[in-house]
Amino acid sequence: MTEKHASGPTAFRARLRRSSAGGARTAWLISYSVATDEPRLIRKVQTLLQAGWRVVVCAYEGERPVPADWTFVSLANSSATGRWTARRMEWQRRVGTHLARLDLPADALKGLATQLISSGLPNWHRDHREILRIASENPDLKPDVVIAHNYYTCPPGWDLARHHGAAFLIDSQEYMLGVMPDSPRWVREQRPFIKAAQDYYFARADQVFTVSQGIADRLTAEQRLKRPAKVMRNVPPYAPYPFRPVSGARKLLYHGLIDPARDLDLAVRAAALWTSATKLIIRGPSEGDTAGQLAALAAELGVAGKVAIEPAVPFAEMLARANGADIGYFVYRDGSPQRRFVLPNKFFEYQMAGLALMISDLPEMAALTLRYDTGVIVGEVTPEAIARAVDSLTDDQINTCKANALKAAQSLCWEKEQGVLLETLDEVCRPA
Repeated sequence: MTEKHASGPTAFRARLRRSSAGGARTAWLISYSVATDEPRLIRKVQTLLQAGWRVVVCAYEGERPVPADWTFVSLANSSATGRWTARRMEWQRRVGTHLARLDLPADALKGLATQLISSGLPNWHRDHREILRIASENPDLKPDVVIAHNYYTCPPGWDLARHHGAAFLIDSQEYMLGVMPDSPRWVREQRPFIKAAQDYYFARADQVFTVSQGIADRLTAEQRLKRPAKVMRNVPPYAPYPFRPVSGARKLLYHGLIDPARDLDLAVRAAALWTSATKLIIRGPSEGDTAGQLAALAAELGVAGKVAIEPAVPFAEMLARANGADIGYFVYRDGSPQRRFVLPNKFFEYQMAGLALMISDLPEMAALTLRYDTGVIVGEVTPEAIARAVDSLTDDQINTCKANALKAAQSLCWEKEQGVLLETLDEVCRPA
């Protein structure tokens, strides 16, 4: 939430690119992210288009082009603003944060705190205003449903839905109140805003979705919801990848964001301890210099030949590249509700690509791994335990788990999961 100051106010008008794809009903999806980098967003859009909806996506543009069948509102995510406006917004945020910290029971005060903070951030304020402007100037795009992605898009999402009498859904992809409980600064500065926003907007949503049952149960218990939170898992569309038996040195793959929170240093340290012919591959975009630090650690431990740090591959190629590995790796510490109930994209992507799994003993991942017999669960998150798990697996065991993963993928796929979204829309939206 950093700012860039300009000498005067920076004018910005969102660009609307219309698609020829029509529909009997119209859905607006709001995501403060790069649209083509968000698999969960892309899946929902494709499902809605196939179900005969017209879809308006409000998000940021990236390197890859937005699909032609999306009606797209290109947002700016720019924090540039004039000096005096920046000072006024900073004051707004401070007042809003103070009000949020009080955690007063009055619903209106929670809404006021959220609005002060959100409208006190130049990028969010500007995007909020532009979303409402585009909707106002294009009455033929009147929404029947608005889907807000995470708490921070709820202010424009709720205003848009309320103004047009549309259903309002929230896709809360994480347990945001438990993301960084060990960080005093986050607890002091961020958590009060998140709580105020969720308390106010979640109570107004016709449905809240999330990614795992553990998070859904907590949201249902802690928030005033109209109906219990629903689980809509981060599963990829089905693709029939080939079974590839282990051949030569086993390949242990982690793909995804490379950052300190993923505990990947433990995997590198484990590589110095395991004795089997196993190569660790860490592939993905790096947060800061984390990838460089992991490479340096591998060199320091004398295992540079057993550890490969690779850049991210295009999303369209990710699963095909993963199919060349043997074991999908995601072992990291508990420590917060968000981490405990994690059920990430990569867990399902590994299975779709036909990999055995090596995961932490966390309830959501462990339950599915046991159910489908797709891998090994590491009880302790230490280099020694990880190395023992690697060495314990025979090639035959890995091959069995790889075959089971390919079978599991036929159920753990978006073609099955999308029913949660479509059934909900039938429940909360007026008929076409």
